[in-house]
Amino acid sequence: MTTIAINNHDEDSILSLARELVISHHSKYDPSHDIQHVYRVVSLSLLIAKSIPSPSSIDLLAVTLSALFHDLLDKKYLPLQSTSATGFTRLESFWSHIDEQGWGVVIVEERRRLIDQIMENVSYSKEVKRLARRRSSDAIDDVW
Repeated sequence: MTTIAINNHDEDSILSLARELVISHHSKYDPSHDIQHVYRVVSLSLLIAKSIPSPSSIDLLAVTLSALFHDLLDKKYLPLQSTSATGFTRLESFWSHIDEQGWGVVIVEERRRLIDQIMENVSYSKEVKRLARRRSSDAIDDVW
């Protein structure tokens, strides 16, 4: 995959729509996860992505959208009935709007899956569980 320059009109429009969604979502919750928090995550994500030795392999649009959306699946900020939401289900209307605008060629299915995968794995509680499973698995391996 090649580096995606975030400067063409369709990508700018997609990012604008994504920002609107995120601002609307975060305006309902406590200030610890306000839009400024999201913008810091975006900035840090892009800084890290651009610092990778082979940045041409990084999809900066996917990084940006994933960073914008990173807290949309946080259980603290979902209605009780939505605790099992996935990136795909949470962003269903966003993706539909993207398709309706003809921007689906920019955000193809592969990119949507990548964004979903990142969203599903950006969570402190999920990371703690993954580390515990890994430690448990390592302990079992040590016994054998």
